[in-house]
Amino acid sequence: MKYYAHGEITLKHQDWVQTYIVEVNAFIERHGGCVLSRSIKMEKIEGETPLPTNVILIEFPSRDAALAFFNDPEYQPLRQTRLNGAESEFTLFPSEDLAVTGLE
Repeated sequence: MKYYAHGEITLKHQDWVQTYIVEVNAFIERHGGCVLSRSIKMEKIEGETPLPTNVILIEFPSRDAALAFFNDPEYQPLRQTRLNGAESEFTLFPSEDLAVTGLE
């Protein structure tokens, strides 16, 4: 089953972003992932939580592939660059519809 990684990133500073974006794509692709959206253009239409600076949505072929990306030892220095330069929240979820699969 496909899995999605949804990230919300709030930048502390921007000096790392361009290099990170270029380099992270190779790691995403190595694990079968595909960036569906990476944007700074967001609109709040519901809720009170402040908007992040950036959002990203990545599709992976499976949960294992997504976790392999996040845990790839070669990715860790680049990941640390992001963690040093931003507050990040990532959520991993399956490609399913509870209206079809039910709540269990």
